[in-house]
Amino acid sequence: MEFKITFQSYIALIIHVYLFAFAGAQNFKRDDKGVSFAKFVKASSVKLDVITLTSQKVSRLGECTFECINNKDCYSVNFGGIFDGKYSCELLGTDRFRESSQLAASEEFDHYYIKVKL
Repeated sequence: MEFKITFQSYIALIIHVYLFAFAGAQNFKRDDKGVSFAKFVKASSVKLDVITLTSQKVSRLGECTFECINNKDCYSVNFGGIFDGKYSCELLGTDRFRESSQLAASEEFDHYYIKVKL
């Protein structure tokens, strides 16, 4: 059995190896264009009760965090509150460390913040 790899598959493999090896090491990178990558950490059963940048309905958590990393003002999200088969995704311009007094228990939401390695 002969194994052949296409050029596109090779490039995809290189990108995945790079993201695993290097992006995971820093967890977060923001520049003038937004966030290049981010690792979100879950705070279960809590909601950051602050003014939202935007609120939208999404099918899964990945859609919500993707919206956050593509919004230069977003630092965390509240995710949950299922309605009509969709989740509520609240993009927030702050996080649990800057507004710790605004963290509230919630039966419907989980708070996801960007892990930053200092």
